[in-house]
Amino acid sequence: MLLEQTAINPVVVHGGGPQIGQMLDKLGIKSEFKDGLRVTDQKTVEIVEMVLAGSINKQIVGFINEAGGRAIGLSGKDGNMVKAKKVTRTMRDKDSNIEQAIDLGYVGEPEIVDTTVLEQILGRELIPVLAPVAPALPAARST
Repeated sequence: MLLEQTAINPVVVHGGGPQIGQMLDKLGIKSEFKDGLRVTDQKTVEIVEMVLAGSINKQIVGFINEAGGRAIGLSGKDGNMVKAKKVTRTMRDKDSNIEQAIDLGYVGEPEIVDTTVLEQILGRELIPVLAPVAPALPAARST
C-alpha cells in the first residue's frame, strides 16, 4: 500500500452521533442532552455500542475494503486497548449563574491507552478502524 511504503500507517477513529440519534428515535428512546452532550443511561449505552462498534464500524471497514484497502474493525474494548474515565462537566445556570455538576451517565473519555493491539496490526497492510467504545476504569474506592 502506498501509505505504508511512505511509512504512514493510518488508523481511523470514527464517531456516529447522528446515526445513534436515528437508531434511538427508531426504537422510541428519547435522548437527553446537557450542555451539548448526550446523557447516556444503561439502555442508551447498549444502543450506542451496537451502532458504533457494529453498524458504523463495519460499514467503514467495508468502504475501505471495497476501495482496495484492507481494514479491520476494532473498538477500545478489544484487547483492553482503551480504558475510560467517567466524564465530569459543570454547567452554569443561566438564571442564577450558579455552576452545577452534570451527570452524563455512561459518557467517558480515554484515560489509559494500550497500543499493543495496534502495534501488532500496523505495518502489515491493515488499516485499523476504531469505534470509540471502551470499558470504564474501576471507580476509586474511598477508605
